Amino acid sequence: LLRASSTPASLSRWTPERQGLPSGSLHLLFASPLVMAVPSKDGSAECFRPITGLDIKREYAMLNQSLKRAAGPHRAQIPVTVSSATIDQFHSLMTLGEAKCIHFSGHCTKDFLAFEDHSGQLHRIKMPMLRGLLRSTVTPKSFQSLKLVVLNACNSENAGFEFVLAGVPNVIAYRGKVRDSTAATFTQALYLSLACGR
Repeated sequence: LLRASSTPASLSRWTPERQGLPSGSLHLLFASPLVMAVPSKDGSAECFRPITGLDIKREYAMLNQSLKRAAGPHRAQIPVTVSSATIDQFHSLMTLGEAKCIHFSGHCTKDFLAFEDHSGQLHRIKMPMLRGLLRSTVTPKSFQSLKLVVLNACNSENAGFEFVLAGVPNVIAYRGKVRDSTAATFTQALYLSLACGR
């Protein structure tokens, strides 16, 4: 867990029903690109390499199950909105400032977050680019609601610090690798606890 106070000075294998970006307490950004462009061996052209898919459907189902269990018969369920993790969606989400929590599920390295482009290819969002996106989209309204960003991806600590430096009060990220099943289980436990007010 990274806290601001502790730091210095579209195509995918499965996509949940897209609900646009209306006001909601929790917004899920899912990225599971199909292919990645890599240089050919002789460097003359790019070729495409398939990417191992994430079990986004399972994680989404587990998260919804947690929110339904927490709601029970006497408490309203937390509203959830869903979109693919593209630059356009991320830009809109941050600019509108309507989510209390943003949850990213996808691939990450120490150098970049793996978004998708509109053709289902991996779109590398390198740390300087992420920093620039956050600077260009963050407004006072962004953080009137946004209290938590969850980067449910391997090696997402560096990306997490970019959100902290941008002013997000609480960020959850992984320092190293994490199994897809472990990340999904963590998601279920985290949102059950949060929905119950813990």
